[in-house]
Amino acid sequence: MKGLSRSTQNGNMEFVVHVKNEYDYRFICEDRDKLFLQIKAVFFNKMNQNLPIFEVPENLKNYATSKKEIKDAIEKMPPENYRNKSEDIYEPFDSS
Repeated sequence: MKGLSRSTQNGNMEFVVHVKNEYDYRFICEDRDKLFLQIKAVFFNKMNQNLPIFEVPENLKNYATSKKEIKDAIEKMPPENYRNKSEDIYEPFDSS
């Protein structure tokens, strides 16, 4: 997993799961914020890093990699300025 993107449009509960070297998955979830908390915790426990969370003010479709695009080696992600750094709530631990 490369990150999660959520729509910031009022009332829009859509989000995208960005998958490395694969097409992305788009979902709608009314408990999206609770789901994000759980996904972020699991990701951190496995990877020892925060999962990037992006907040997109426009159509999420523009930032989701389709099956056709992945076949053409195109991967879409929101720009870095859409990343919400306040979602980085975990402190990585030193593995040495």
